[in-house]
Amino acid sequence: MAAKILPVVKLATKVTIAGGALYVAYDSGLLGSSEQGSEALGKAKAAIPPAIEEWMKYFGLEAQLPTLPKIEFSPLQTWNLECGGRFQLFQKLQQKRLNTQIRDCNISKISASKEDHYGQPAIQQSF
Repeated sequence: MAAKILPVVKLATKVTIAGGALYVAYDSGLLGSSEQGSEALGKAKAAIPPAIEEWMKYFGLEAQLPTLPKIEFSPLQTWNLECGGRFQLFQKLQQKRLNTQIRDCNISKISASKEDHYGQPAIQQSF
């Protein structure tokens, strides 16, 4: 009986943890617009160091934490940079493919006009 219940309990635990994480993310504004995400990130950066100090005092650890580096992160700006970079990459790849097709087409025209399939000079036809 216990062997049949254990997988259900494990699944229920995983679903509960995932649901809780989703609720916290939604409640803090991380799933909203980019402005709400930036605001939530600012709140988290302000709340984390005091929480760490409180837990260190709780566990009796009195070590001095290094100062957190200043992180200037804008999700909206990062998104725009990534999209712009991807579009530039696709544009370069498309231009490279087009140049290769033009070169291959010119090479095949030149080789086809000089020789036929058996290595003999081709007969020039004018239309």
